[in-house]
Amino acid sequence: MRVWRAFREYSPVLQPGRFPIARDEGGNQIVLDLNESPPSVKLTIHDEDFREIPVEQSLDRFLDMLCTDPDVI
Repeated sequence: MRVWRAFREYSPVLQPGRFPIARDEGGNQIVLDLNESPPSVKLTIHDEDFREIPVEQSLDRFLDMLCTDPDVI
């Protein structure tokens, strides 16, 4: 799903200041919380009324923790 499409689709249900940047294999949105400084990364669980789970304290730290899955290459 493209970022702008995800933004249009999920912005009505996400809290203000949240911008979807990715999704997990279950379709849950990974969002950038622009209300915090620096912006943090959170996972929103769509099956639980978009409950948020903190993932990382900043986008830089989130990007640093990503790795390549050799089964997908």
